[in-house]
Amino acid sequence: MMFSSHLPYLIFISFCLSLGIQLYEAEQLMIM
Repeated sequence: MMFSSHLPYLIFISFCLSLGIQLYEAEQLMIM
């Protein structure tokens, strides 16, 4: 089971991506 070892890593990456997208959208709204 290789996927079980990569699961926390993928969850961490998806969390960072969603957080970065939210910050990016917030900055775009502040600029406008």
